[in-house]
Formats: sequence, structure tokens, C-alpha cells
Amino acid sequence: MKKKLINILFSKMMIVAYVILFEIFLLFLVLSFLSSISQTIATLLKITSVLMVIYIYNNNDNPTYKLAWTSIILVAPTFGGILYLLFGGQKVPRELRRIITASNELRYDFMKQEETLMNELKDENIEAYKQANYLMRYAGYPCFKNTKSVFIADGQQYYELLMREIQKAEKFVFLEYFILEEGKMLNDILDLLTEKVKAGVDVRILYDDAGCMPKLPENYDEKIRSMGICCKVFN
Repeated sequence: MKKKLINILFSKMMIVAYVILFEIFLLFLVLSFLSSISQTIATLLKITSVLMVIYIYNNNDNPTYKLAWTSIILVAPTFGGILYLLFGGQKVPRELRRIITASNELRYDFMKQEETLMNELKDENIEAYKQANYLMRYAGYPCFKNTKSVFIADGQQYYELLMREIQKAEKFVFLEYFILEEGKMLNDILDLLTEKVKAGVDVRILYDDAGCMPKLPENYDEKIRSMGICCKVFN
């Protein structure tokens, strides 16, 4: 029990949490000190917070995200605005922006919206047309015809369907996840994917490192790659 507690306290996820809390604490100390020695600085910080609230209210972020940041700023107006400038806004690192831009340029020729299809959709279902138009304008994803979606009610149904689909794969299997956890389902899937690799199928797995921190051992992607599977982690 003691060893497990120590492993949790010094895990990668906890170390990241310690660093973030220390940064916030240090920022709080600095801004509190500056506010105490200068009324002008205190006023500027509060004005910054007001401007940040106006900015957050008028942007296109998720309403839950906007509400959370607005609440933080209003509770601590002295340093809330600066906190948002440093940690808010869903900032993307410069190198990642460059990679995303290059990736988007590669897909432009394949992601063009057919106007005739949009006109058909508009005549058939105006609400669906509005949603499709929104996705194209703000995310760059067009609406296509002759596609199919399958609703999966629970994890067991998904597991059974996934195993069947992997069995049928002849050229490639691409999987993307936010959270993976060791257990029977993942082990069975990896065993089947390993068989597919041996049969010449291109198998690739992408998963979120932050989401899997409490679920997977460190460097689990190396274990997956040792099976012949192309594996990448992000975040």
C-alpha cells in the first residue's frame, strides 16, 4: 500500500500537477506583491481581468470552458486576467501549429464541399444544412453523400464490433483513443493486431498521453511498437 502511494505521488501525472500548482502559486505571490506596493498596478490588473472577461464572452469557445474561466477571473480579479493570458485560450505551441498547418494544406484538395449536395441538403432538411455549413466554415470538414454511421450503445458492443472489423482488415487498421487501459479488452485487441501485422496489414495506434497517465505504465508505446505496430502518443 505504501509503495503504491509513493508511486502515485511521484508519477508523471502528479509531477505535472505539482509544477502547474507551483507556477500558479508563484504567479499569485508576484502579482499580490506588485498590487500591494502600487495601486496603479492593482488597477491595471483588474482592468486586464475585465477585458479578458469581455474577450472570453465574445469568442467561439465551448460555453463550459468560457464559464469556468469567467468564474476564475471574477473570483480573483487581481490576477485572474493574467492567469488566463498565460494558461487560457487553448494555446497551441508554435511547432505544433506548423505541423497542423502543413497537414491541413495536404488535405485541402480532398476536403472541398460540393455545392449541389449542400443545395439538396438545404431543400431536404434546413437544420441539417445549417450544421453541415457550420462544420465546413469553422472546421473545414465538408458534407459527403452515401456515407454510413453506426450507433454503438456500450463498450461490450464496441469491443465485439471492433474485433470483427479488425479480423476483416486486409490493408490497414488505424485506431485513435483518448484513454487506453491495460486489461482483457486491450490485450485481446493487441494480440489480434499483432497477427494482422504478421499478415502484412499496416496497423497504427494513436493515443493521448495525458489521458492515459493514470491508466498505462510509462513508455507503454514502446511495448506496442515492439509488436510491430506503429504507435504514437500526443499531448
